[in-house]
Amino acid sequence: MGFVIYIVRPDLAPLTGGELRKYFRARKNMEVKQDGAALVVTYRNPLTGAGFVFNYNPAGLKDASGRDSEAYQNLQLSCSIDYLRPSFFAYEASVELDRFVSTHGHSVLNPQSRTSPEEPVMFIASEMLKDWQSGNARAIVAHTKQKGPVPTIHPKYSGMIWKYLIVKKRIEEKLGREVLTPEMEVMRSGKGSVAHALLKWTNCAPMALPACQSVLIQRVKRKGFLGIGRKVEKGLARYEDVLAAMKPFMKPLKLEKPSYTVPVLMPEGAGKALKAFRQIPLAPLPKQMKPVPLDSFVDVIPAKKL
Repeated sequence: MGFVIYIVRPDLAPLTGGELRKYFRARKNMEVKQDGAALVVTYRNPLTGAGFVFNYNPAGLKDASGRDSEAYQNLQLSCSIDYLRPSFFAYEASVELDRFVSTHGHSVLNPQSRTSPEEPVMFIASEMLKDWQSGNARAIVAHTKQKGPVPTIHPKYSGMIWKYLIVKKRIEEKLGREVLTPEMEVMRSGKGSVAHALLKWTNCAPMALPACQSVLIQRVKRKGFLGIGRKVEKGLARYEDVLAAMKPFMKPLKLEKPSYTVPVLMPEGAGKALKAFRQIPLAPLPKQMKPVPLDSFVDVIPAKKL
């Protein structure tokens, strides 16, 4: 179940497979597979996991049939973006669509459009994103009725995840092995809809602290004797509380293109920060916390009636 938009020449003249193959094979993160004269082009960003698919068939696309508009007859190229995904899947698709239609002077047919569903129009990324989000919200409602809640986080935290995923590898390269570059995870309690974008931090280990929603902290509250009587404390802390406690002991790491700054607890500061780490206020962990794959949560909160 997903969003499909069609790419056409303004005069509806046929598209050529050779031109499309040449373009997509030159683009980053595009895998081109050919089946006779037909093409399936899959975009997959290895950093963020975002993906979508272009389909080309010179004989016409079967999924475009059944509409009255003359413009929908014999369509050859589509772009499909799945629903029940975080918004950055659609953001990345909009960037590639915009680049493609601008390069070739193409128009689009968007059957989900609220203004021009039947006629070719200039591609406008912001309008496409609104249409995708509306469709995503309807898909969330349908899924909830049929199969139960979809893990949902606020768009603010989804954006934090996306930005961090883009720069995480570069942070790892700059910090090396002595400092942890953590995974940013999405977790939810049981089968409920409320999910958390969180990091895990254990025993004040040297670590980067990218902006997120919560930090799952594990720390030794009592060492015991020879391991006997040792007590370990786990809980969920607000990111703002963690940053306030740890910032005096951290150093900023700044990246460019894209611009990103992350506070880092370096090895030489970990010992000094341990007391503050132990005093960070913790809330009990929600019951049955389970990880959610990064392509299986949503950040479009649906209205009650659509």
